[in-house]
Amino acid sequence: MTDSAHGAGPACTTDEVLAKYVEGHVTGDQRVRLEAHLASCDYCCMLVAELLHTADDLDADTVDDPRADESRPVQRKAGPLIVVGGLLAAAAILLFVNVQRSPLAPLVSAVGGERLTIVRPTGGFHYGPLRSTLRGGSTDHLTLRAAEAELRERTTAGSSVDERHALGVAQLLLGNEADSVRTLQAVVADAPDTAAHHADLGAARLSRFLQEGRTEDADAALASLDRALALDSHLPEVQFNRALLLAALGRRDEAIAAWDAYLALDADSAWAEEARRQRQLLIVPSFR
Repeated sequence: MTDSAHGAGPACTTDEVLAKYVEGHVTGDQRVRLEAHLASCDYCCMLVAELLHTADDLDADTVDDPRADESRPVQRKAGPLIVVGGLLAAAAILLFVNVQRSPLAPLVSAVGGERLTIVRPTGGFHYGPLRSTLRGGSTDHLTLRAAEAELRERTTAGSSVDERHALGVAQLLLGNEADSVRTLQAVVADAPDTAAHHADLGAARLSRFLQEGRTEDADAALASLDRALALDSHLPEVQFNRALLLAALGRRDEAIAAWDAYLALDADSAWAEEARRQRQLLIVPSFR
């Protein structure tokens, strides 16, 4: 195994981290972030499944090998038990991830390494160069439009709150902020204690504020993001969007603090590099 990131996407983790996860050595916030990534990345899920299978075979060989060193029975028996315990936990998590795949996962796959809006919706979207949002009924990005249409069809037939949440995110990615705000407002009304719902409603309102400059959108966006932060202080998308909003409002010191809070959650990704660039612009503004 190498320690390099896979070619599946800019946000993919390394083989070494996946191996540690399979062995049960990834814990805390890193494990939460990794499992969120597994929920939207078929490639990494496949690698974890292969690692589980390979490690299971190795354990069987260790236990059954008659040539094993009988002078060390405790180490020979305890080692596989520890690893198998980690494998069982990882396998159970992997099964849960595959069965309970988020409705946001098709959107993450459709967008891939592109970035369609300056704001960051939740769901584990990869970093990419910013591209103009799609407006005026453009037929560009057909894969994303197809995913949005399928979610809309499910919504009219009666869908889960998670599917309606995904529809609101799809509308945001396609540049339909007004529809996104309406959809996500209804989602928040039905599930008011879910941080991601408030986070994406705040993102939609922030996007519309950046497009149209309406003060009421800025105020509502900040209220939604603050509510999301109160529900879950570890969502990096909330801190990212909150810093963008405070900077756009000219609240320089608060924006710098928000970028610092973001970098405390994510110090290594491509998103973190952008956070550092945005923070530096507030400290050393460019004069034209």
